[in-house]
Amino acid sequence: MLGLLCRLSLNPDACVGRAERRFRRRPALTVAAAKFIPGLSLMVAPLAGILRMSPVQFAAIDGAASMTCSAAAVMSGLVFGTRVLPHVMRTQRALEVLGAAAVLAFVWWKLYERRRLVRHDSVARVEIAELQRLLASEPPEVLVIDLRSEQAFSGSAQMVPGARRIPPGEFESHVHTVPLDTEIILYCT
Repeated sequence: MLGLLCRLSLNPDACVGRAERRFRRRPALTVAAAKFIPGLSLMVAPLAGILRMSPVQFAAIDGAASMTCSAAAVMSGLVFGTRVLPHVMRTQRALEVLGAAAVLAFVWWKLYERRRLVRHDSVARVEIAELQRLLASEPPEVLVIDLRSEQAFSGSAQMVPGARRIPPGEFESHVHTVPLDTEIILYCT
C-alpha cells in the first residue's frame, strides 16, 4: 500500500524514506495526526506494521484520534451551525427555484417542439366524404394503405373498401411495390 501511494507522489524515491523517518521520530503523534490530514491515514497503518508498532498501542491511539476528529466535526457543527444554516437554506431555496425553472423550461421546450412538428411536419387529413368521392371515381384516384396494428385491424368491423393492407412493421419491405404515379392515403390509428 505504501509503495502504491508513494508512486503517486512527485518524488517516489524519497517518499517511503521520508514517511518512515517521520513515523520513527514521533509514532504516536503521526498516528493521531493521520485522522486530520487527508491521505496520511492511508500510509500510517502500513508504516505501523512495517515498524512493528504494538497493535494495542496503534488501536488505542487511532481510536482516540478518531473520537477527537468526530468530536471536532460535531462541535464545529454546533458552533458554526447557526451561522451556516441560513446559507444552506438559501442555497436549498435557490436549487428548488432552479429545479422548477428547469422543469418549466423542459415542458415549454416539449410544447414548442410539438407545435413546430405539427405545423411543419403534419400531413393533411382527408375527410370521409372526400375519401368516398376519390374512391368512387373510375379508376380510383387514390391508393389507400391500411397501416393499422394487428390488434386494431382484427378488432375493427370497418374497413376502407379497396385498401391495401400492410402491417406497420413490414411497411419498409413493401415500399417498392407501391405505385408512384398515384396519390397515396395512409390509414392508421
